[in-house]
Amino acid sequence: MAKDPAVLFYTSDFLTGTILMTNEQKGKYITLLCIQHQKGELSEKDMLNICTSYDKEVFDKFIKTDTGFYNERMRFEHNKRTNFSKSRSENRLKGIENKKLKYKKKVKKSYDNHMENENENYIFIKDPFKNIMNEWFEYKKQRKETYASEKSIEQCYNKLVKLSNDNIIEATKIIHEAMANNYAGFFELKKSKQEQQENKPFIVPSGKPAKV
Repeated sequence: MAKDPAVLFYTSDFLTGTILMTNEQKGKYITLLCIQHQKGELSEKDMLNICTSYDKEVFDKFIKTDTGFYNERMRFEHNKRTNFSKSRSENRLKGIENKKLKYKKKVKKSYDNHMENENENYIFIKDPFKNIMNEWFEYKKQRKETYASEKSIEQCYNKLVKLSNDNIIEATKIIHEAMANNYAGFFELKKSKQEQQENKPFIVPSGKPAKV
């Protein structure tokens, strides 16, 4: 099978994930993602050739292994598309071999559903949140978990909006932390001790009036 020349690229997620990078760092990052898609994994030489030197902001976007470097999201999207293409190809061959209408419908239903999240356009989900919610739906499918109804999906979305204070950057962090910890749902981000100290209200100690 020829190598797939494309992969799904979520522009909103990229902008969110690189918001603190310089334009030069963004250029290095997107170039490395393209090379990973073509090679499967990056060598240290690849990383340094593109970055010219160690760039922490860019290197932190990749996971280091004994054999090289890879970006987790790029690997996930590449594998998802590969599985979908393979499933679609196999099911088409089965449809050709068996021309019975009933069987062909059954085969069609068995198509890999890895790409279904692209069609889950619930009107109550605002545009900035659609990509990250689709990522969450895909994660739930991999866990073989489903929502009981559209209402339950809306409640799930409303919870995310509330926990993130309607901030897409915070919402992305919440979902990615839940996925990293293999949670079935998402929770409010834990604040560091420094953040807790900064947000702690200052209480002026009360004192008794001095005697005259």
